[in-house]
Amino acid sequence: MPESANNLDQIRDLLFGQQLDAYETRFRSYGDRLEQIEASLGEFRGQIQGQLQQLEGTISHELLNLNQGLESKLKYFSNASNSELNKLEQMLSGEMDSFTQELNAFQRDFGSQYGSLKSELESIRQHLDNQLEGLKEAISDEWNSLYSETNEGKLTKDQLGKMLFEFSLKTRDGSFLAELPQGVQEQIEAELES
Repeated sequence: MPESANNLDQIRDLLFGQQLDAYETRFRSYGDRLEQIEASLGEFRGQIQGQLQQLEGTISHELLNLNQGLESKLKYFSNASNSELNKLEQMLSGEMDSFTQELNAFQRDFGSQYGSLKSELESIRQHLDNQLEGLKEAISDEWNSLYSETNEGKLTKDQLGKMLFEFSLKTRDGSFLAELPQGVQEQIEAELES
């Protein structure tokens, strides 16, 4: 090394030597503190990881218990709902059977009553037809009786008009019925009362 360079180093040591030593001491101190902080951080990191693993295990255990509980409740509700559905199906089936039986009974009764009413209506119709025929015969007899009393079966226009007028009045006010034979009159009155 040249002599001049050694002189510069000596001058520098004289001027800044103490400060450089102080800086080196500080740097070593900072380095030691940095190593301590890194060690503390590593220890803290390890503690955090351990706590996280413990928390993860706890959460996993709780989730497993919760899942098992939910599955048990779902099974219970599923079984209960199936049981209720079976009960409802049985009840509906019973109601449908009962309704079907009642409907069949109603149809049988309706058919029987319909047949009976139809037979009764046929009987009434036949009876009314007979009564109508009797009434027609009675009117015809009465008409013939009135006709035979006039001029040996020969009527003038005035007589015929008068007879028709009287006949219409008697028919309208019901007095014609009083002049019918007693048997026919009773039958007609009985029909009107029924």
